[in-house]
Formats: sequence, structure tokens, C-alpha cells
Amino acid sequence: MRMIAYKTYADCPEEQRPAGIPLTCPWVSQYVVAEDVSTYIETGYTIRVEDEYEQYRLRQVPVQEQVERSIDAAILFGAALIRKFAAQNVLLGITQAGMTGTVLQVLAPTLSALVSGSLYEAINRARDVPTENYDPTFITAARVLQVINQIEEYLGIAKSESI
Repeated sequence: MRMIAYKTYADCPEEQRPAGIPLTCPWVSQYVVAEDVSTYIETGYTIRVEDEYEQYRLRQVPVQEQVERSIDAAILFGAALIRKFAAQNVLLGITQAGMTGTVLQVLAPTLSALVSGSLYEAINRARDVPTENYDPTFITAARVLQVINQIEEYLGIAKSESI
């Protein structure tokens, strides 16, 4: 019977660990031969026979699926927020003002975070928009704060009173 050596996300360096991933989920795994088992154990790996490892891994799947559903929902929320902001800009005359490209360029980091469902990062990136890139109509402190507040409301955290 084949054996598998694995480490969980609890062993993963914190800076490489995806946010929200359960620490019990497998991080790295590989097949090992019997004569190498003690070496792997000495370096912090857990060893299981293949069937036991597969059962362990499958118990983690519902948790991973839950995380994936959460990410999917955050991506949908981010897309809806972008659509709402864009529609407001159209109504404010962004096309006629020739500002679409400028606004896209200034907000690209925030938009990228929203599209990926990285909502906390979207808040940080919205706050990082330099005030010299604000304009009187399309990118204002009030509108940026409104976007931040909508994200905070979605996340269930306290709303910011300022950027």
C-alpha cells in the first residue's frame, strides 16, 4: 500500500497562506516509500496510507467548498459594485467628459481586487487612491467612501466614517 507524506496549512509560512483557508487542509503532499518515512516524520510531515489520506482529504472538501462559495459570492458582489459605480459614472456624463480611461487607470488596483473577490484588499486599495487623482465628479472622497462603506456592509464590519 502506498503512503503519503503531507503538511497542512498550519505548517505553511503565514505570508504564503491564503486568507480564510482552514489550517487543517493539506498544504503539500507527496508519495513516499517506506525507507523514507522516518526522514519525513523528522521534518514535520504526517504519514498516512493512501486510503486514509484520501478519507482525511475528503473530510476537508466541504470546508474548501464553503470557502469557494464564499469567494464566488464576494466576486459576484464585487462585479455588482463595479457595475453600479460604472452606471453612476455614465449617468454623471463620464463618456461625454472623456474621463472613462482616466477613471479606469486610477481605479484599476481597486477594480482588480473587486473582480477577484478580495474585498478587504479592495478597501485598502480604494483608500490608497492618491487624493491628487480625485476629480470633482467621478472620483470624489465621498464616492470612494461610499464604495468602501458598501464593501464593509457586505463584510459585516463597522463602516468607516472617513477614508
